[in-house]
Amino acid sequence: MDNATKEIPTDTAPHAGAWQLSAADIKSEFEATGRVVRTKPSGVGEPTGPMDDLLVPFVKTKLQSDPELAALNLDAAASGGIVTLSGSAHSLDQIGRAVGIVLAIHGVTSAVSTITLAPAP
Repeated sequence: MDNATKEIPTDTAPHAGAWQLSAADIKSEFEATGRVVRTKPSGVGEPTGPMDDLLVPFVKTKLQSDPELAALNLDAAASGGIVTLSGSAHSLDQIGRAVGIVLAIHGVTSAVSTITLAPAP
């Protein structure tokens, strides 16, 4: 892990409920729009300024290091602190988990999932 990724800590546990990312929470939004969008307020001590070049590799590393998401082919793009996830997952829980991981990264202001559902292999 390089120095850039060490500067962007994550911790999803304290926020998971507030972000409403369970399968039940995101089901109607996903079915209606095919997307899941969550925004978080900026906090004290949050990085400011453009971080997109740091966010994308860090997001990809976090997703690949998660045991429930590592086997999925997820991709990420960032623009102005908004991270957009794409690819496919096998459940709404996996989509919610991916969005939660992204939102927990300092410097991310919003997470947009365009991840589609695919049958489990």
